[in-house]
Amino acid sequence: MLNKILIFILLTFLIYLIIFLNHKNYNIHFLNKLETCELFKNNKYINDLTNMDLKLRHIYSNPFKFYCSHTLSYSNKEQNKLRELIITMNSKINSNFLKNWKFGKVDNFVENGFPHTHKDAILLPNSIIKNINDPDFHNSICSLLIHEKTHVLQRQYEHMFNDLYSNYWNFIKVKNIKNIHKILPLVRSNPDANNIKWVFSDGNEYILPVSLFNSSYSMSNVDYIGIYLIKRGDEFIIPKNYKKKDLKHIHSYSNFFKGIKYNMYHPNELSAEMFSFYYLDKLKFSDKLNSPAMKKFIEWYERFDIF
Repeated sequence: MLNKILIFILLTFLIYLIIFLNHKNYNIHFLNKLETCELFKNNKYINDLTNMDLKLRHIYSNPFKFYCSHTLSYSNKEQNKLRELIITMNSKINSNFLKNWKFGKVDNFVENGFPHTHKDAILLPNSIIKNINDPDFHNSICSLLIHEKTHVLQRQYEHMFNDLYSNYWNFIKVKNIKNIHKILPLVRSNPDANNIKWVFSDGNEYILPVSLFNSSYSMSNVDYIGIYLIKRGDEFIIPKNYKKKDLKHIHSYSNFFKGIKYNMYHPNELSAEMFSFYYLDKLKFSDKLNSPAMKKFIEWYERFDIF
């Protein structure tokens, strides 16, 4: 029994020694309430929220004031928990991807408690921060952090991600979609996927993937839908009586992105999921996806040394 205790103490000491020695190689910044509030100033996402978005977020007055009034600051204990988790993760991966972070903190009901990003910062709700050390949530929190960090990189390296979507994943970035006003009031806005004009094509059909509020009118209960478009020359059109189908039931789409069950309605979400699966495999938490999209992702990923 004594030997087990000594081994546990030694292992704990080694972990903290690794964290201490590696700390200087990391840039992990925690925003206070006022700094987090600054993220919402002149924020296009907030300014463009639809009436349905505002209603389901329970925003009944100035949106900027609403978001700012629900920012929080990290305690020293919370900061240390996140640092330890990130450095421990990277001790197994050793990637530049995990070395630079900026975190804000918000009340649980902001964006329905979904983690999200603005500019170069990841905003975490209080409920997730409380579970950081819970072993039952360890894998999912690691996945979540990788997912959200990818959204930050998507802004910093937009041209690289556009290359993935257009040249590896069969998406077409379009400037305009005629009659898109038909669906916009029901599209759930997402700060990590603000431009929905990405059209997926298998060469025969053109599909606009979107996340739509359904009859339950809930932030968390939405339908991931593919809307079939007509292409005339360079113009994409949502016809008067347009055809739509659950993305899981569109074979060309669901087979290409096989294994992704939820965040499948936008290339930004798809690539964030790909990064999560890719790194979770390296962490030995789960197997890498075996899908055409993952194979193409790896081809693209291996071209760069910034990750």
